[in-house]
Amino acid sequence: MLIYRQEKFGGIIFNTETMGYKFVEKLSVEENAKIGRMIPMLVANERTDIVSAPVQVYIELTQKCNLMCKHCFTSASGAASEGISTQSWLGILDEMSSIGVINARFTGGEPTVRSDWYEILSYAKKLGFAVSLQTNGVYKDAAETVKKIAGLDIDQVTVSLDGIGRTHDELRGHGAFDKLMDSMKLMKAAGIKLRFNTILTRTNAAEMPQIFDIVSEYGVSINLFYMRSLGKGASNAAISLDFEEHARSAADIIELWKKYPMIHVSHSGFYVSRHTAPDSKFPDISYPYGNIAISIASDGSYWPHHYSIYQGDNFKLGKFPFERIIDIWSGSKKLDGFRKWLLSLRDRCEKCGEYRNRCSGINFEMEIEKLSGRAAGNPFCINAEPVSSPHEYLED
Repeated sequence: MLIYRQEKFGGIIFNTETMGYKFVEKLSVEENAKIGRMIPMLVANERTDIVSAPVQVYIELTQKCNLMCKHCFTSASGAASEGISTQSWLGILDEMSSIGVINARFTGGEPTVRSDWYEILSYAKKLGFAVSLQTNGVYKDAAETVKKIAGLDIDQVTVSLDGIGRTHDELRGHGAFDKLMDSMKLMKAAGIKLRFNTILTRTNAAEMPQIFDIVSEYGVSINLFYMRSLGKGASNAAISLDFEEHARSAADIIELWKKYPMIHVSHSGFYVSRHTAPDSKFPDISYPYGNIAISIASDGSYWPHHYSIYQGDNFKLGKFPFERIIDIWSGSKKLDGFRKWLLSLRDRCEKCGEYRNRCSGINFEMEIEKLSGRAAGNPFCINAEPVSSPHEYLED
């Protein structure tokens, strides 16, 4: 289904099958015939440099998790806080709906460990959101959980697959692979077409053909991305790829993809042409963080990106119910500062010969780690040009 949200420049077309979006000045006759839901511009935003409201909101439903993944960028664990109340989440969803947010993306932790996860996602579907669920596929009662997921008719269900058998288990815990496979078989039987997330590491690089075999049997797409050495991942940085390995991985995946034309593949090393410039008719969303999406942590606080939650309180933008999402989106000096910092990183990247050659662009979260001193460097960048600190741009 296509969802269309009106904007001053025209509108945004959102595809619930691909979870992709594009800006248009007006709908074509063919596009208009395919629109399943029309969202008027619900907020009087006078700014033209940003869209009227977030298109996507990443919702960290809980920090609680039934796994302890070595490469996880969060502090998720079985002992972590479950998060804010059911009513608070329902209130946040109401606010998101009132400003025209299109896509509610539920993450964790593991969302399904909350006893009210089904109620919250059901409400999101009732409000008309395109709903995404990120899950590890490990459940106490797989049959019952999969039945509930299938009953929700979620627009996108994403599972994490980080290797075959022992490789996956070494990262995520003993027995995690077999439990995931059991859940995927149930999901396939229920008609759920999966999207896969795979974190690229030195331990799974040789297993990509087997991973693609599984994706082709159970899913429609795979997203491969570099490991962020944050949270629990910071103490396991040795398994992360470096710049050369990451670039080689992207080239290898392009070749592998040719054998699996039926699935959609994205990779953090894929890039568009250096000569593809932003269209001046539309807001510049070269980077979606804070320009298309915003994140909400399990305690109800607002952040430019879900990685930012774990990179220092100075990135915190506000908190429900004390601030409104739309006020932060269009009026936060701190968020505007973050947007400007990202553009400064892009300007730096564009001076580098590797940009859109073997590099797809900024790894802003690793630049933050490097600048903070928590990481010795950014393993995915070989640009020696100095980087401005984001804190030079952030204002309260």
